[in-house]
Amino acid sequence: MTSPSPDPVTAYLAGVRRRDEGWHIPFSPARCCELSQADVPRLLAAVEAARALHQPFSIYDECEHDHTEADVASLAAVDAGEFLTCADSLIYVICAGCCLGRSAGYGQTQDCADEHDHGEGRPICPTHAAISAALLGEGEVGG
Repeated sequence: MTSPSPDPVTAYLAGVRRRDEGWHIPFSPARCCELSQADVPRLLAAVEAARALHQPFSIYDECEHDHTEADVASLAAVDAGEFLTCADSLIYVICAGCCLGRSAGYGQTQDCADEHDHGEGRPICPTHAAISAALLGEGEVGG
């Protein structure tokens, strides 16, 4: 029985990994240039595309002030969709890609509110955390 062939992205990444093996002892300048010229722009574009989907989205509470659209235009207030509020009423930041309920309006999903920890200093989602850790060399990379 033959094993299923990997999807094109998995196959491409396996090829990059094989070429990367030439970077170790002994050092191979030819392989270094091959990887840099062919792969680095594609890999950077992939990371940037994933990060673009997982952007921060701020969740605000109502404040006690009467704000106007002029306040929003001058950046003295924030348009939170259903109300105008102060930047000081920021509750936390979520992931626009993972946590916004686009089909039922434009707000945080209940699953996100119940299941994710969006406290200060926490990543906005597991995808953002994994990409950031790999880019910053934190944790194990390359599995």
